[in-house]
Amino acid sequence: MINLNLLRVALDNLEKQGLDAFRHIDAVEGLKTKFHHSIKEIESRIWLPSFTCLVYVMGFAGNATYSAVIKKASPKEPFAGKDFFNWLVINKHLIQIMDGSESVGDFIVYFNSYDEFRHIGILSDKRRVKSKWGQLGLYEHEVFEVPASYGDDIKYFESIKYDVAINIFKHFAAEVV
Repeated sequence: MINLNLLRVALDNLEKQGLDAFRHIDAVEGLKTKFHHSIKEIESRIWLPSFTCLVYVMGFAGNATYSAVIKKASPKEPFAGKDFFNWLVINKHLIQIMDGSESVGDFIVYFNSYDEFRHIGILSDKRRVKSKWGQLGLYEHEVFEVPASYGDDIKYFESIKYDVAINIFKHFAAEVV
């Protein structure tokens, strides 16, 4: 049995060390000796520092269309990050699942105590999540096997298919430029 709070603090400390993605993966693996966690690296053919959690769940990582939208919108260069997430919610493109009927493939979103977006992943089963930790590793993990800074409050949202998501992002990019 692991002390989940101590693991989450240790994961936060790894992020603060400024490790690159590959050293971070090794360090997370090294924490298994002390915490016996179930965090597993997910292999990626896309360069890990080039995408973040929301880019990953939307299917934009390594995607030429996403990159073209960003470049076309210069100099502001919209990004699929916190502002995009908030825009998705405000414009009702993300539908929150309120009744506990979340299922594999839905989004799990982590919020801090101020109800601010901190992290997003994809449910791989009722207890496990696939998520990209900033510009660090891509992992599969238990729901709360994440850095403490990702927050303690979670909400579930229906997933968005890539073709819909990229069109929505184009609208977002047009609005913010």
